[in-house]
Amino acid sequence: MHDPTGGPDEPGGDGPDGGDQEPQGNLRRTRPTVLIVVGLIGALVGWTVAAVTGRDGVPVRVAWSGPITLLAAAAVLVCIAYVLHLRLQVNRLRIPDRQAVAWLALGKAGAVVGALMAGGYFGFAIRFVADVQTDAPRERVIRSAVAIIGGIAIMLASLRVERACLVPPDDPKTNQDKDRG
Repeated sequence: MHDPTGGPDEPGGDGPDGGDQEPQGNLRRTRPTVLIVVGLIGALVGWTVAAVTGRDGVPVRVAWSGPITLLAAAAVLVCIAYVLHLRLQVNRLRIPDRQAVAWLALGKAGAVVGALMAGGYFGFAIRFVADVQTDAPRERVIRSAVAIIGGIAIMLASLRVERACLVPPDDPKTNQDKDRG
């Protein structure tokens, strides 16, 4: 029977193979190229949705609930980023490792979702820019523009959450004071 918690000879166990070692990992910040590719995929999907649903002459409408929800989520992420920045960077308080990884995962996921949503609404709006003189397409473009702003705001706020989770470098002056004391 296999023990999922790690036996004496497995990594993470209590055996001589390093069970007492800290888990090693390497997390990198979200790359801009990833966000650009995700945004382009979102634009393609948004354009396709507008094209497919508009085949019968009546494309799908953009309700205000989508853009408002994106802006509200961005506001929450801005608050989270601010609190994390104060706690981890300014006050240099520690948080449990699992909690830090959870915040980092939220930041990475939020950045990708924000880019995807901004791209999707952009692709959707592009289908109607040529007909912006009439009411219905203008409404779709305006609401999509607000949603694009919300998606970009989510992406930027999430990148700030991710950045707040960076471990600050040790201050050499603080280390000298500890050595003297």
